[in-house]
Amino acid sequence: MGNNAYLSRLMSYIYNLDLNLLKSLQALIQEQHVSHAAAKLNVSQPAMSQALQKLRTHFEDPLLVRVGNEMELTSRAKEISQSLSVIFDELEALHTSHEFHPDLAKGTFRIDTHEYVAASFLAEPIRRIRLLAPKLNFNFVMCSPESFRDLDAGLSDMVIANERRASLNFRRRPVFEEPIFCVLDEEHPAIDNLTVENLFEYPHSRMSYSDSYCDQLDKYARDNGLVRDIVTTTDNLQLQVPFIEGTRQIAFLPETLAFQSVRHRPLKAIPCPVELLKVRTSMMWNELKHRDPVHKWVRQLLCDETQKNWKSEAS
Repeated sequence: MGNNAYLSRLMSYIYNLDLNLLKSLQALIQEQHVSHAAAKLNVSQPAMSQALQKLRTHFEDPLLVRVGNEMELTSRAKEISQSLSVIFDELEALHTSHEFHPDLAKGTFRIDTHEYVAASFLAEPIRRIRLLAPKLNFNFVMCSPESFRDLDAGLSDMVIANERRASLNFRRRPVFEEPIFCVLDEEHPAIDNLTVENLFEYPHSRMSYSDSYCDQLDKYARDNGLVRDIVTTTDNLQLQVPFIEGTRQIAFLPETLAFQSVRHRPLKAIPCPVELLKVRTSMMWNELKHRDPVHKWVRQLLCDETQKNWKSEAS
């Protein structure tokens, strides 16, 4: 049976099949593992299991079966896989506009991010974009919990921040990861001997809303019967820095911001003695913007150039 016959056969099943289920089917066929397919689409494992059950009902075939310790595709699933790429190529073509001309792009592109991310990683890419698209303007907004609500409502074009608070419905692309450093006054009593044991003996500053590494510190304290003495809370990372100077407070900041903070202040940045996961900064956008030609062009340039800048900073 030729490819056209496969495609015709599959298309007869697609008319009443939700496109999201089709994406789930593609991920399941590619990964041959429910958990891996869920991770690929940024959905929960129960959601992917439910999607697989619906697909099995729709195609009247188990699609994935366990053989020993692994999952394998059924003959029907293998047949479908031969046409699936053709289907998605056709769908992609439907959404692809004519050749994109940056010099004709115009409008205002809003980006919600942290000040240090914009200053350290985005300034140069934006200059390049503006040279290629002089009619395209940018509006930078300080990242906050409202940023993700605005992104969902279509008021913001992109959020570049830690992805922990982001909806799983958002598209995302990791840009860089950084370890957490402690920032202390250079006369702090523990400046040369900050340990896991004495870290919680001193007051801390933190973000006023939840963040991934703050949550990790909170959990570590709870698990070990410790209490964090939070004396300063701020709604952005940079604002913590002035309140550290001349005190015994400790701020916990991503590496880039930590070392920026100590350049012109009597402060010192040292690795956090508690082992924390690195902070991942990702580019996130609404599904509705995914195929917009201007958005697609801007995010590709931003991501490529930002990663170059980050590698340059890291080296």
